[in-house]
Parts: sequence; structure tokens; C-alpha cells
Amino acid sequence: MTLFDLFVEYKTVLGGIFIGCATITGVSLNIAFSRRLQRQTERENYASFSSALASELTDNADNLIDLYFQISHPSSKSSRITGYKQFNTLAYEELLQEIGRLGPVLSFMVVDVYGEILKHKALFQAMSNDEIIENRDELLPDIQVLLVKAITSSIVMYLYADYMSGHKWLYAIRPQRFLWVEKTLDTFFHYVGKTDCDLEFILQEDDQDVPFLKRFKAPEKRKRIKHFFAALETVFDQFHRVDSWQAQIILRGLSYETHNMLTEFLDLSPDEYYVLSEKSYAEIIHNITK
Repeated sequence: MTLFDLFVEYKTVLGGIFIGCATITGVSLNIAFSRRLQRQTERENYASFSSALASELTDNADNLIDLYFQISHPSSKSSRITGYKQFNTLAYEELLQEIGRLGPVLSFMVVDVYGEILKHKALFQAMSNDEIIENRDELLPDIQVLLVKAITSSIVMYLYADYMSGHKWLYAIRPQRFLWVEKTLDTFFHYVGKTDCDLEFILQEDDQDVPFLKRFKAPEKRKRIKHFFAALETVFDQFHRVDSWQAQIILRGLSYETHNMLTEFLDLSPDEYYVLSEKSYAEIIHNITK
């Protein structure tokens, strides 16, 4: 019996087998595609979630700067201090039930900064204008610490949104993200310059041709900011070869470094917890990325 004769005799059986294999293959490919599409949708949701928090934290940082000057330099005794009323937590409150999307280390950071924002808003609401002015020596350093947390968290959240948007986006957004970080720090150093005349920082609006790293006249400050941007470069490089849980740890490590740097520029006493955490996370990151 020839092969052709076998085929003719068992064509019904073979046809059924072929149809079954095709069906199984189709179903398998459909499941794989559906899972891939679901993962992509989840990542896009995570990116949007993180970006919304970053934007709100950036606004709150600007509001904290305004509040600081309202309290430190009131225009008159009768002027009302209202900067705290501009604190916005709408995105946080709407997304709070899904905060676990950020993972444990980043969730803790976000809940901490928003907890401080809500606490200070309630505190100012309970105080009269005169009480705020009378207690400004205690309130102003607290506002500065909260400002550092808000700026740090906004940078970290935007970077996490970039990571969750995928490799193509990371390559495309990298130059723009660095410019955004420079702009954010430019606003911060403008504020520091108004509180500390020894900063000697050239604002972008004063001379746009001077590269950001060269706007500091003091060599030690220039070295510090250069180290920060080198760390930022490393984070983007690491993003292309790590899983989400590793990216979260990397960003938490960056948050401690950013917090400590901004604290230094404000001449605030370093928080030992943040200093030790920066060193600990540097070790952890080295171990999970080597």
C-alpha cells in the first residue's frame, strides 16, 4: 500500500487531527496574545497612575515654595496666609485603593509624603494667621523637609512612569526627562537662592547658554549635582535590563540619594535614617543588578 493509499484511507482521521492541531495552535496563540495585551494594558495603567501622582506632587512642591515665602515674608500683618489651601491630593485620594501597584517600597514613599501634606494642611487650617507667624521658626523647616520629599517623589514617580511605558519610550523620553529634571531643580535652586545668598547659582532665565552642571560657582556643589545626574544616567541604563520589582528598588535608592542631596543644598541637618538608607540601597542595587 502506497503512502497515497494510506492518506486516502485515513483522510477523515488525519483531517480531524490536522483540524485539532490547528485549533489548539490557534487557541494557544490567542491566549498568548491576550496575556501579552493584558500585560501591556497593565503597564500603561501603571504608567498613567504614576504620572498622575508625579504631576500632583510637582504642583504641591510649587505650592510649598509659595507657602514658605508667605510665612517667612508676609506682605503685611493683615495679609492672609492661604498657600496651604492650594495643596492638592485629589489624584492620590482617587488612586489610593490601587497604591499597591507601585510595589511596597514606592508605595511607602508616596503614602509618607501625602500623609505629611495632609497633616500639614490640617495643621495650618487649625491655626490662625497670627499663630502661624508666631510659630514660623518651627514651621518653616518642616515646610522645607516636606518640599524635599515632594520634589524627590515627583522625580521618582515620573521615572517609574517612564519605565512602565516600555523600552521604546525610555529611549525616546530620556533627553526630555533630563531636561525636566533640570527645570525642576532650577526652580528648587531659585528658591534656595532666595533663602541662602551663598548658593551662587545661575538661573536658566538669566543665562540659557550655561550648561546646568556649570551653573554652580562652588566646586563642591557642582560636584554634588554632577554625581546626582550620573546616578540618573545609571538608572536609565539599568531600566533596560531589570524587572519591575528591581526597578522599584533602584528608584527607591535614587529617592534617598535625591532627598539627601536636596537636604544638603538647603543646609538642613541630614537625617541619619536617609543617609543610612542611601548606603544600604546602594548595596542592594549592586547585588540585584550585577
